[in-house]
Amino acid sequence: MTTRRRATGTAGASSRTTSPRRARDGKSTYPCPNCGTQYRIPQEKLDDSIKCANCGRVFVPTASSQRGLAKKSSATPFVVGGGVLVGAIVIGIMIANSGGAPVAPVKPIAVAPETGMNNPRVRDVAEWVEALQKANDFKLKQTSDWAELARFLAVGKDTPPADLSAAVITELLGGTRSAFLRVAELTSASIKPDQAAAASGWVEVHVILRKPDEKKKYQRDTGEYRVSFRSAEGRFVVVGWEAMYEPPPKAPPDPNLERAVTHAILGKAQDVQRTLDGQTFTAREAELKPLPHLDATPPEQQREIDEAVAHVVDLEGSPAQSNRAMDKLRRIGKPSVPRLLNQMYEIVTTTKLDSRDALLKLRRLEQSLEQLSGNRFGFDPSEGVVGNAGREEYRVSALKQWYGWWADNHASKKWNIGIEQDETLEPTPKPDPNQKDGAAKK
Repeated sequence: MTTRRRATGTAGASSRTTSPRRARDGKSTYPCPNCGTQYRIPQEKLDDSIKCANCGRVFVPTASSQRGLAKKSSATPFVVGGGVLVGAIVIGIMIANSGGAPVAPVKPIAVAPETGMNNPRVRDVAEWVEALQKANDFKLKQTSDWAELARFLAVGKDTPPADLSAAVITELLGGTRSAFLRVAELTSASIKPDQAAAASGWVEVHVILRKPDEKKKYQRDTGEYRVSFRSAEGRFVVVGWEAMYEPPPKAPPDPNLERAVTHAILGKAQDVQRTLDGQTFTAREAELKPLPHLDATPPEQQREIDEAVAHVVDLEGSPAQSNRAMDKLRRIGKPSVPRLLNQMYEIVTTTKLDSRDALLKLRRLEQSLEQLSGNRFGFDPSEGVVGNAGREEYRVSALKQWYGWWADNHASKKWNIGIEQDETLEPTPKPDPNQKDGAAKK
């Protein structure tokens, strides 16, 4: 039978009386090592486990007695250990102040420049684009450089300065140059890190057509622009823009046009989904293949075309020579197209696209095709071209789009629909020296 006595002091006081005391009845008194509650335990139970009724601690009386004796001598090591710890701290302080090796300064973490909408350049340009799309002339007046935009749009030459803004707004909201930009919707705008703090530069702008009626008018629904800006009176104003990619308008139905003819070599162009910088669009493409002259091209004209194409891609020749060659191909017209495309094929299949010379040659060929057809498919050798997340894919797609355009339009009477109607691309026939003046008139 074990009897319990309630501890009269603190647990710490009880733990000091850990030696067993034997009474006349043969029972010894042992305290709980946890809470100090004392128990009178018979001699035969001293090695048994006892559960404290007060705190629930389970202990063996004889074992707890031995631990209690050990605790009495534990203070000295603690005091000595504390002294060692304090000494170590003091020694550390002395070493730190003893003029030892200097501590290397912490390098500041470089902060990346803001290139999104939080950059005031991007924000002000985005406001201008949205003002153009919403025909908000009040906001346009706040975000435009009238003099620069007038020169850019070639308007207001004889307009008094007081009326210049009105002339520019009229052109912005009704002219052909801003036609696609003002009917589309802004989707994103950003600036290159090296221009993020510049007083002038350009912002990359992506737009998309949302309205179904507008989508029907263009061959694709996305556009990419570089909108130029400069600092003026505490904000940034727009001075012009460059279309990096702008879809051409769809050709109106031609009742006299024959049914579509499949190209004998290229076959039919295919619609291909491309994603660049998060923007997805459908590209009309055909595979790059070698193309001969048109069957109806005379041998003499074939030699003229091949010679002119060679001058276009001759990087050692003068710029004037290249320009004259482009102008000659423009005058020859449609027979020049397959040989310009064939030259593209030869460059792509024999040279790496990251070669500077190859990129410049391809850009010249595309410029010549632009002059011939009035189309543009976005090939640009610049390292900073908008949307060139996958640069090689972007460039190859642009070349394949030229092939796709030719596959679709090689048999069309209006293959060069993008050219202004008053511009003559076909060569002017030479007058017959044997024909008298007025003989041809009826």
